[in-house]
Amino acid sequence: MPNLEDLIAEHEPEEIFTDVEDSDPTIVIYTSGTTALPKGVVLTHLGMSVYVTNTVEPADPRAENVDVLLVSVPFYHVAGATTMLSSVWGGRKMVVLPQFDPGAWLEAVQTHRVTHSFVVPTMLKRIMEHPDFEKTDLSSLKLVAYGAAPMPYEVVTRAVQVFQCGLMNAYGQTESTSSLTFLGPEDHQIPEGASEERERKMQRLRSVGRPMEDVAVMIMDPEGNILPPGQEGEIVAQGARVMAGYLGRGEETSEAMRGGWLHTGDVGWMDDDGYLYITGRTKDLIIRGGENIAPGEIEGVLQQHPAVEDAAVIGVPDVEWGEEVKAIVVPKGARPSPEDLTSFVKRHLASYKAPKYYEFVDDLPRNYLGKVLKTELRKQYGQPG
Repeated sequence: MPNLEDLIAEHEPEEIFTDVEDSDPTIVIYTSGTTALPKGVVLTHLGMSVYVTNTVEPADPRAENVDVLLVSVPFYHVAGATTMLSSVWGGRKMVVLPQFDPGAWLEAVQTHRVTHSFVVPTMLKRIMEHPDFEKTDLSSLKLVAYGAAPMPYEVVTRAVQVFQCGLMNAYGQTESTSSLTFLGPEDHQIPEGASEERERKMQRLRSVGRPMEDVAVMIMDPEGNILPPGQEGEIVAQGARVMAGYLGRGEETSEAMRGGWLHTGDVGWMDDDGYLYITGRTKDLIIRGGENIAPGEIEGVLQQHPAVEDAAVIGVPDVEWGEEVKAIVVPKGARPSPEDLTSFVKRHLASYKAPKYYEFVDDLPRNYLGKVLKTELRKQYGQPG
């Protein structure tokens, strides 16, 4: 079977480039569709080029040792597409898993001496839980990046303890040509002993880091005002990597890009140092008696309960309050009582945010990247009781 060098040697060089404008479409990638039907996101040559050249150094043909990237996400996802192009630009060797399996991931790292990998939080959790994790040689790893879904606090704190390489959290979306913010390796280096710096860094593990240099990220209220640190609102972004629009959906493009900002649909706040904390999705907000409740913060508390493996929170109709909070819980072993869970939530959050209703299930519906499908949960559990 001929290899790449043979194929190149058999053909004369041909001019294959054509003139394109920065604003011309380069690829259409569909959203994951966790809250609605998937939309085709039109990304531009400029946006993709800016991302690739800003995140990876160009390849050095004289280098003897090249980085090896393990690809665990599909190429039809924006993280997969940008990873592939960045690897080509950086001259990295790519190892591609046909589908994710924690045992296969561990074997690939050891066999191919993988230096870099991107995983989603569910993948990282399963990797650390695999029986071969502690006996696999992971010494080649330089960086494990994670993102594309919320990271449970207990998972990232364990990763900090057991991985002997850099860790990085990346937050973004298809509409922004991948990452908007990142929590770098230095933010994952937690000093020993009790100190203010340790407490500050432990708190920052709950964040998704600070904006990348080529984008502006702000918090905005419903009237379009930029909010100061500490106040919660919608996360908005500007920059060369923002999409050209949704394919064939002019009205939805105008809505998403109103005021010249990309409205991400995510809710969050920034601290005084510019670290971004995500609390939920605007479409997932529960409005109880006029109070906005972000499901994400309730989920984060429930996931810290020792008897809870996983949890998701939705709003259900209520005659008195308009909406009430309902939690769908995956127990860890014996099923906890609703009273115990409610008491636990009230110790960490305002009492009105505690779930009124609970459903106990074996698993939560997720898409291929591990994101919980709230639409499916609402269909099945979207009524009181």
